[in-house]
Amino acid sequence: MYTLRQLIIPCSLAGLISYQSLTVLPIILGALVDYRGFTLANVGYVGSVEILGMALSVAISTALINRVPRNRLAFGAAFALGLTQISSAFTLDPSLYFAERFVAGLSAGGLAAVLASTIALARVPERLTAFIYLIDALLASVLYLALPAVIARFELAGAYALLGGVTIMISPVFLLLPARGPVATLASTGFRKDALRVIAFAIILSAAAAAHWTFTERMALQVGLTVTQVGQVFAGSLLVGIVGASLAAWVGDRFGSARPIVLAWTMVLVLGFAVPYLPTPLTFILGFCLLRFFMNINDPFVVGVVARLDVEGRLTTIFAASGLFGAAIGPFLASTIAGDGDFTRLSWAFLLMGASAFILFAQFLTRPAIDRGETSATPSGEATEASGDPV
Repeated sequence: MYTLRQLIIPCSLAGLISYQSLTVLPIILGALVDYRGFTLANVGYVGSVEILGMALSVAISTALINRVPRNRLAFGAAFALGLTQISSAFTLDPSLYFAERFVAGLSAGGLAAVLASTIALARVPERLTAFIYLIDALLASVLYLALPAVIARFELAGAYALLGGVTIMISPVFLLLPARGPVATLASTGFRKDALRVIAFAIILSAAAAAHWTFTERMALQVGLTVTQVGQVFAGSLLVGIVGASLAAWVGDRFGSARPIVLAWTMVLVLGFAVPYLPTPLTFILGFCLLRFFMNINDPFVVGVVARLDVEGRLTTIFAASGLFGAAIGPFLASTIAGDGDFTRLSWAFLLMGASAFILFAQFLTRPAIDRGETSATPSGEATEASGDPV
């Protein structure tokens, strides 16, 4: 098992780089509408193609993750992603552009798979995940402030060139990741049941969240914000989210996972439903920032639950792959049900799908390894103090 100090830097940068397409999705899709001739009814397909590539790559990597040096896989995937981003800056042919975005997704997925399996090696996975969210929020806020200005001056080509250059510069850091994880054992019946449940809830929840996120920029413009102000709101919401991630990092495994998840998940559902209905810039900004706050509390605990179910990292990789398949559905779903600009339909989709995902997930919260008391089992079966792991 690895300490927080050993994993925090490469894992945080892996999260930023591998999920950059999702992080900046509304801004990139907005630029495609403004500069490349896409419409609200078809722009979501771009996001779906790229995220589908990520999902397929993570799914394939699940079986390979402990058979190859994962740090080298991460480095190669990140370098390939950077080159593809730069290539997309100059590609105007629609067919070639879609192919490039699919390749970008495949590259990002290789890095995402390494990250997911590595989180399971942490002594306190909730704390590591929370710090990843915290650091990535700080770094992503810089992107949200920079990208609108870059796009205004250099159009979409500037955004892709910036993302590609940063990705290539960071890629050598991923050689610091662990080269190997535990040797995978044969899957038991219980593991297969857990895997099926993880797949179902991750797909449903991620599809709902990605559909909602796809048109967030357009929602903000609809209530009267400018493109530059939207970038500022996204950056500000990340700073608010940092408070949530910091709270999750501070709480760690002190109180188990059930209570933080139930509280945060409830607030995420309520706020996600409310955001498309908010009529003024001020209420939109407030609602969106609170949504990010509770998401950044909820997500580290959810990842921690999955990581504790399987220390070998198989379930966390399955979770990442399934979440990406759901996220690939999200932009397509958004364009299908809200392509005419009526974003309130996304409220109902988010609420119903998010509640269904929680019902599937709730069964995990009753497990002894999740509802932790004073001790918890290590992979070797020894008991340790749940809150006493060094960072």
